[in-house]
Amino acid sequence: MIRTTLALAMVGLLYGCGMGEADPSPPVGDPPPEPDSGQMELWKLKLMLADRASNNDLHRSGPSSWSTVFAPGGSMIRPGVGEIRGQDAIHEAFMEDVYSGAVADLTWSPGRAEVSRAGDLGYTVGQYLATGVDSTGVRTSVRGMYVRLWVRQADGNWKVEMEIRNPVTEPEVMDEPTSGHVP
Repeated sequence: MIRTTLALAMVGLLYGCGMGEADPSPPVGDPPPEPDSGQMELWKLKLMLADRASNNDLHRSGPSSWSTVFAPGGSMIRPGVGEIRGQDAIHEAFMEDVYSGAVADLTWSPGRAEVSRAGDLGYTVGQYLATGVDSTGVRTSVRGMYVRLWVRQADGNWKVEMEIRNPVTEPEVMDEPTSGHVP
């Protein structure tokens, strides 16, 4: 009885792992056809526009719009903090920064975008500037680079799956107040 049960479990395991059925993976050899260059450029343009639009949304709609650009399970990696996963956690972390004054203004601009052949994954690389007030009350600014990994959703819109920021400068003391702020 035990041997029969074990044998059936092993057959089920092997079958579930693909043993005993045809291999569903595509044959090795020719890669999928390349989309035409016009389609690739259109996808890149749409991704750049999505990234720029998220910056504009933050300044137009305020900090509550920050997390809406992220996919539901998306995450961001912040220097000195680590990974923050999920729209709610990202929203909460950003709001803490805004209310504490650590982020008075955040602006970013993508410099380039790349998209997968299938047009379902892409990334943007750009620069950001964050201004705020440090723990001693001194106004500071940090410049850096960022990478955003984007996933195209079923509705065709792009959402951020992962954002990584890398400060290029140490926080600098500002001589004058910031010209803008997160509304």
